[in-house]
Amino acid sequence: MAAYNWDDLDEFRERPIEVEWGSNIHPTRRARVLEAREQEQKRNKLVSYAVVVLSLIVAVTMVAFVSVTLMKAPTREVGASKSVGLPPQAPETPAPSMKPTTTQSMHPSSSPTVESSERPSNAASDHPSAHPSKISTGFPTAAPRAPPAPIVCVDQPGFFYNADGDKVSCDWFGTVGTYNYQRNCGQTDVGNACLLRCKDYIDCVMPTDSPTDEPTYSPTTPPPTSNPVVVPPKTMTIYPTGDAMIKQSTAQANYGSASWLKVDTDSGVFHSLLRFDLSEEDSNRPIESATLRLKAASDCPSGGYLQRTYHPHWDEMSITWDSAPQGDGHEIARFSDPIFTGFWYSVDVKSALRPGHTALSLRLYPASSDECIFASKEKGSDESPELRIVYAE
Repeated sequence: MAAYNWDDLDEFRERPIEVEWGSNIHPTRRARVLEAREQEQKRNKLVSYAVVVLSLIVAVTMVAFVSVTLMKAPTREVGASKSVGLPPQAPETPAPSMKPTTTQSMHPSSSPTVESSERPSNAASDHPSAHPSKISTGFPTAAPRAPPAPIVCVDQPGFFYNADGDKVSCDWFGTVGTYNYQRNCGQTDVGNACLLRCKDYIDCVMPTDSPTDEPTYSPTTPPPTSNPVVVPPKTMTIYPTGDAMIKQSTAQANYGSASWLKVDTDSGVFHSLLRFDLSEEDSNRPIESATLRLKAASDCPSGGYLQRTYHPHWDEMSITWDSAPQGDGHEIARFSDPIFTGFWYSVDVKSALRPGHTALSLRLYPASSDECIFASKEKGSDESPELRIVYAE
């Protein structure tokens, strides 16, 4: 078999291969040669494409650079010259023309024209014109209007219950000239207090008296006398000095620090006790009413009933079911209405007060098998039980 030097085949790469392969040439070698030639042709095409793309990029960059340079180049005066040996002369400043130019310029002139233009300017001026314009505008000038007439909103007065459960009067009043409405709850037994359920205003009506330009003279308050008369308050609110719940099944347990007062017979028998200090109560003044107020902490069909205990001297931090004083057997008041969480409930306990007594002790018994819970004084003054005494005039 004859040997062939394949390196001699390089002369055939620049023209189509026309060599007739004989049976003595190995087929694998032939395929490798053809594949190498095909890869080289691909590389040549890629190089050609890259050269074309780079040429285009360079051309575009040069065009952009030339454009930017021309745009930034400063304008020069036409006809400017420099004489040898002579100092440079400043260009002559053209005198302002007394006639308006007819051609429009893209740049504003440094010297304004003196003569007026026949066409109005669209730009707004900061200074008023000495002569009004004869050209009508598309929007009419708003004529000055008089201020709105004074308004007073009124409502029929009525009696309503406020957040504290007091029955007080309610009325509306309004500020003249405004639409701001406020509630005037009137004078109550506990002073001026705003209601939660005042009626809404019915209508706004014009005042019967026309306002005048003259001020209204209000009488001045006379100076106080050297010995002012001290008027005692009509209402006195007393907070408990002790309250606790007691449980029959744990007769020796103390619940004086609990935040609740509970009455129940279903999950165990619970009673509650309250004690009020009456040493500051004015026994020389007739009492019009005495009300015990409790804030409900649960829903129940009935809140129980009250009895006055035989003796009021007990300690809330040591009292138990066994040591608690019993009621005297006479029902003073009953929370008979359905109780709802978060509401205050009041009962009249005037019959439990005794002349000369310095303390009042009450025991709350369950009226049904349902559990009922009230807030104790440990909940704070906003939810603590209250004894409210109202004195007669």
